Amino acid sequence: MSAPVPPALRITAAPEPVAAGGTLTYRVDVGRSAIAPQVTLHLPAGARHAKASGRGWLCEVATRSKDDYQSADHIEAECSSARMGLGSAPLTVTIEAPTDAVTLRACATAVLKRAREGSEACATSKVVP
Repeated sequence: MSAPVPPALRITAAPEPVAAGGTLTYRVDVGRSAIAPQVTLHLPAGARHAKASGRGWLCEVATRSKDDYQSADHIEAECSSARMGLGSAPLTVTIEAPTDAVTLRACATAVLKRAREGSEACATSKVVP
């Protein structure tokens, strides 16, 4: 039996650029898969008031310590779905951008339940005064 193939993953951020203190929306598109994926979005340090949602997704938002994706404490949105073949159901995460002019980097990872390997994608955004 061959191992399941990790789903394709794409993340976009809008608007680009975002105004300091403004709302930035990340859209995570997960390709179709025969096994329901688990997605983690590592939001940039300085982001506040994160909300994650999507049809068929169950999400939890929490503060995490630095990791391989962010060099400081940050917010992560961890989402899973019991539904298979979610290619048409994007995951949307909104944040309040920091008040400083910086470049933000958010990365999403997707793994199939009970799998060890996954997909990864990142998006950058500029915060302008």
